[in-house]
Amino acid sequence: MAYWTGLVLFAAGAWLLRSALARRARVRAALARGDTTAPPLHPSLALMGDIMPPVISFGLVVAGAQVVLAYVMTGGGGFALPDLAGFLFLLLAYDVWVRTRTRYRPPTAATPR
Repeated sequence: MAYWTGLVLFAAGAWLLRSALARRARVRAALARGDTTAPPLHPSLALMGDIMPPVISFGLVVAGAQVVLAYVMTGGGGFALPDLAGFLFLLLAYDVWVRTRTRYRPPTAATPR
């Protein structure tokens, strides 16, 4: 198989996307059932939850740009275009996964009245 690395990276990215979308659907369904919102985070963790996703996104953009630059400068260097596309898709999927994990926290069950 010629492009097995790209296929593996693409499959890992697809798994991350599926995981993120499933989490979002679970949290939205729980909120629609009437479960309360997620419990509040400790103030120090709440600040990190707001700051870190953009920092991680910036790091992923820089990493992707470096890989593309290295690919262009070396003329591929044994790394085929589908492999590069799979790697970039994995970076994108990881960014979506991180943002989904921080935005959609599982709610606590509604308290009986």
